[in-house]
Amino acid sequence: MFIIKIFCYRKVKGYDTKNSYHSRLIKKEIGVVPEKQFPVYWLTPPEFLYFMGRLSKVPSQVVKERIKELMSMFDLEKKSSTICGKLSTYWRKVVVLASALLHNPSILLLDNLFSELSIGTRQQMVEYFHEIKNVSNRTVVFSTHNAADLVTLCDTVVIIHEGVIKAHGTMNEIIEKTGKKTFSQAYNALIS
Repeated sequence: MFIIKIFCYRKVKGYDTKNSYHSRLIKKEIGVVPEKQFPVYWLTPPEFLYFMGRLSKVPSQVVKERIKELMSMFDLEKKSSTICGKLSTYWRKVVVLASALLHNPSILLLDNLFSELSIGTRQQMVEYFHEIKNVSNRTVVFSTHNAADLVTLCDTVVIIHEGVIKAHGTMNEIIEKTGKKTFSQAYNALIS
């Protein structure tokens, strides 16, 4: 769903979305973490990351360097010999998030990154999210059904209901625009 919304725009990073050559260039600029995607079960995290890097046509030596960086960043070294099928939901999400960052995209799309996580693992994922957001000059598009995520993670909020953008701005701007007292009230007013 998110990719469809993004590609509805005529241009992404100056590239024409209707041009087939440009759409290949656009794909190189975007990393995606779908809500339900899991890494290949019979591969270890480094093997999966190498596979995804080569699938994305990142040169082999660059992939190897990025794998070392990402394994360290996400503390994946301790899971490097465990096949992905034996990893918890949290660690599988971490592996998929690392794979989305392999080619160093300028746009990162995260679909319900925190769903199905326990409180402790959710907090660790929030810390990773902040590190990704603050360290890089990257646009992060984050979808969620949890308003609490918006407060802690987002600078700008876009409310999309039934495929239509209902509002965008900071949470306070959206509250002001609707004349409501809380973001939840503003959200409910916008989608009703």
